[in-house]
Amino acid sequence: MIFKNYQFLYLIPFVLAAAALIKLIPAIAKKTALKISLNIPQTETLKAQLSVIIGYGARLIAIILIIIALARPQEVSKSDIPPAKGVDIILCMDTSGSMAALDFKPNRLEAAKKAAIDFIKRRSNDRIGVVVFGESAIMT
Repeated sequence: MIFKNYQFLYLIPFVLAAAALIKLIPAIAKKTALKISLNIPQTETLKAQLSVIIGYGARLIAIILIIIALARPQEVSKSDIPPAKGVDIILCMDTSGSMAALDFKPNRLEAAKKAAIDFIKRRSNDRIGVVVFGESAIMT
């Protein structure tokens, strides 16, 4: 997955920092310490606190999701990648009896196959066709 406008993703840490500061500034302004109470709060107080926390968290998640949407996430498949430029090549392979001569190791045909394979591996963007002939040509 790629992001068309990935620059928007740089806003997420700032939004998280701003969200934390918005919650901490009132406590700092009042010069009160953030206390963790060991007392079990009353049911109404707990419900009120949870509704505030859930509402604040939902808004924060919504803002982050909007930022991600602005970044325009896109899935790239192989069909979306533009084709590379190359050339069309036809390889002709002789399979006649003369290719059985032993002047190459193990013979001419095997040496030609090995050379063709090496050539094809180096031609990644080209289309390659093969014509094999001996007594008559066969198109593949």
